[in-house]
Amino acid sequence: MSGPSAPLDLEARAGLFSIAKRTHRPRRCSPKGEARDQQDADGWTLRAKGEFCKRMVLAAVDREDVEEAVERFEKICSEDLDPDSKCFNAVVTLLAQQGDLERAEAWFRKPSEPALHPELANVAADAGNYIAMVVLCAERGEIPRAEKYANEAQAAGLRLDLRSYQAIVQACLLASEPRRAHAWASTMLAAGCKKFNKALMTSLVKALADTNNAQSADYWLTSMAEMGQRLDIDTYSYVRSLHPMEIVPSGLSGEGFRPRPPETRPATVGNRGQTLPGWWNRPSSRRRQTQIFRGR
Repeated sequence: MSGPSAPLDLEARAGLFSIAKRTHRPRRCSPKGEARDQQDADGWTLRAKGEFCKRMVLAAVDREDVEEAVERFEKICSEDLDPDSKCFNAVVTLLAQQGDLERAEAWFRKPSEPALHPELANVAADAGNYIAMVVLCAERGEIPRAEKYANEAQAAGLRLDLRSYQAIVQACLLASEPRRAHAWASTMLAAGCKKFNKALMTSLVKALADTNNAQSADYWLTSMAEMGQRLDIDTYSYVRSLHPMEIVPSGLSGEGFRPRPPETRPATVGNRGQTLPGWWNRPSSRRRQTQIFRGR
């Protein structure tokens, strides 16, 4: 038996399974039964073709072949082959990872427009889609866009990862917005993320100190130390040099001890929760503590 003059495409080869199944199925005798046989065979062929196209979409995504993945998924949608969330999420994530923001966002918004795209009514974006979109927008410096996707993910109950939060913090620091970066770093901490990038947090601490926000800088010094990621001594010295000086009250003669003028001393940083001033716990102040307790 001679072979075909032209090779069959992959979809046609997948359809041969349905032809074989239809050929070997016992046929019904009545015209109505034959029509039902034909309808079942056509439906089986359509499902087989859809499943094959979905596998090809995922295979193209694994090879990072964006054009083939998009083309095959468009075919699934146009021929009503029951597009599913797995293929949709894979295509959107690949587009975002390849830096194609326009097409990634266009596909991302289609499920939210059921009147225009009814074939995607049962498809929804997952956390991986939101993470990819947040990272891409943040790397491009489009902070409001990245924040919009991050807020949408949180509203949908989807969990972002450490990489997406750090991308927003980095974008805010590059845009000289340390307070905005501090807000997203706090959100990152509240989300339960661990093992922050120490270089990034060092930049955040110094940026906050540079904008006269030494208390927030002190907060992150303490937080990083509590997580076992203590920053280097240079960062502590940098914050201390920009921190307001602590004012030690003066001692008046009527308080029962020798009067002394008020003093100013460098602040103690990185000790959140400390209720006494920094000079209280210093060894040089032990004599002064004893005098206070004795009422002298």
